[in-house]
Amino acid sequence: MAVLGRLCAFYEQRGFEVSTGFNPTHVYGEPVAPFTYLFKEGEAWNAAGIAVQELYFLETLAQDWQPANILIIGNSFGWSALAMALIFPRARVLAIDCCETEDMLEGLRMTNKIAGEEGLSNLLAVQGTSPQDVERVARDHAPV
Repeated sequence: MAVLGRLCAFYEQRGFEVSTGFNPTHVYGEPVAPFTYLFKEGEAWNAAGIAVQELYFLETLAQDWQPANILIIGNSFGWSALAMALIFPRARVLAIDCCETEDMLEGLRMTNKIAGEEGLSNLLAVQGTSPQDVERVARDHAPV
């Protein structure tokens, strides 16, 4: 199940441009070049999401292993959380983010909105800080 196209469509339909998978040797030695960035009107909107290579690895892993639960610490704009929900459809994916800024809070809302609109009922993104809130968030939102 190739999720890259579907993930890109999630964001492109909402006015974002997706930039991912660059070779760092071609981007002035930038070590985070392979990771994923979202742009809107030329402005970066997120921290680095998981890279294309990681998506491919996880898709291969999912052929033989499906976890019951996934906890993501640091949601940003949901790229990695949505990827996990697609790749591991039987897992309960719970993402937390401290939401220190209004933009980060918007990323949390957008993640949940996309998950709802795209039928990814296995994903929930909530506000919380690691490690302080992990136990509470897991207790309140993860299955027993």
